[in-house]
Amino acid sequence: AETLQVGVMGLNGRGRDLAKGFASRPGVEVSYVCDVDTRAVAGTIALLKDLQPREPQGVGDFRRMLDDASVDILAVAAPNHWHAPATILACAAGKHVYVEKPCSHTAEEGELAVAAARKAQRVVTTGTQRRSWGGA
Repeated sequence: AETLQVGVMGLNGRGRDLAKGFASRPGVEVSYVCDVDTRAVAGTIALLKDLQPREPQGVGDFRRMLDDASVDILAVAAPNHWHAPATILACAAGKHVYVEKPCSHTAEEGELAVAAARKAQRVVTTGTQRRSWGGA
């Protein structure tokens, strides 16, 4: 069976949770974690070491993940203004995308992201889950 390779962009908050969730799933491996904050990269690599066989590569520039043909999916949890640009570039690089809400900073960016997904025939989905705070 094929193992899906995931790169996670943005590790302070949702991205760290996403990386842990992906690494905990059978048939999925987090091959890259990316953040400009090197402490977040190191902390996420340490978090994943017991959840999957191989340690993910840590990078500061998400384009390194897009350059790797083995990466199937980009998970975007960076600040909101990066959501649409990262989605568009990932689709152009042949990656499927999971992007945290909001999917774009402006409506026009959202339209560009949809066009990029359609052109590249990639699956793009947006997360709308909420965290549980205690009894909620």
